[in-house]
Amino acid sequence: ELDKAYEKDGIVKADAKLTDTEGLLVLLKESKPKFYESQQKRATEVKTEIAVIADTTKAVNELFTDQTKTVVKEDVSKESYAAVLAKVEGLKQAGLKGSLLASLAVVDAKVTEKELATATVEAEKVAQEAAVAVEAAKQEQAAQNQVANSSNGTSTNDGTSNYNNSSSSNESTTNTPAYEQPAGGGGQAAPVAPSQPSQPQQPN
Repeated sequence: ELDKAYEKDGIVKADAKLTDTEGLLVLLKESKPKFYESQQKRATEVKTEIAVIADTTKAVNELFTDQTKTVVKEDVSKESYAAVLAKVEGLKQAGLKGSLLASLAVVDAKVTEKELATATVEAEKVAQEAAVAVEAAKQEQAAQNQVANSSNGTSTNDGTSNYNNSSSSNESTTNTPAYEQPAGGGGQAAPVAPSQPSQPQQPN
């Protein structure tokens, strides 16, 4: 039974089973102790490989919704896929390994599709947030420009008003007639008539 469990030296068959080996080894333990030791080592190796094969096959199957292994579960992630892939790649059984890798190719395609979809959604979200930020910045700049323009307009009006007031004051000073104090003092000063331009002399 142990001989049949191997497909070649050191490699256990993918469908290996040990049903009677343990009982036979017990019988050999006393009658042929050295032979028992060598066969016990082989039996342990086979049992270990059988457990690894079963665990790896189960891990692959659990990535799918059923035993047909055509529909991948929605909650399968890149990390869970990678963990199972590592187990499959560690198998010594070439035939089983190739079959399980073919099934994992379906999983890889599904996971990659999900990642691309997620990346697209995230990129769109980032683009929308950036657009909102740009629009907000434009509105803020426009508001600042409006405030600055209002301030400049007020300053210009104040300057014009001060200039007009100054001009009015100068005109008032210029047009006010001069007053001449009469001789002997006392009384109000008589206004001095503004000088008239000299008349041209008539010819004789």
